[in-house]
Amino acid sequence: MYLPVPPSRKGMGQIEVMVQGRLRIVKAVTDHEKKIPNQAAVRVKDLVDQQTILVSLLENESPKEDQA
Repeated sequence: MYLPVPPSRKGMGQIEVMVQGRLRIVKAVTDHEKKIPNQAAVRVKDLVDQQTILVSLLENESPKEDQA
């Protein structure tokens, strides 16, 4: 997490992600009800547009979500 992501898509934050072997800073939004703070671990859930991704807080996911 580079800049905090405001809750419920009420604004944009920024995260650092590896894209084709390079570290990039990209815009991010979340559906989470609380702000996602700096240094939080997130999962990329979807592409909102060509410059913005949808993220979720990793600690909110159930361990079985990826195994379904």
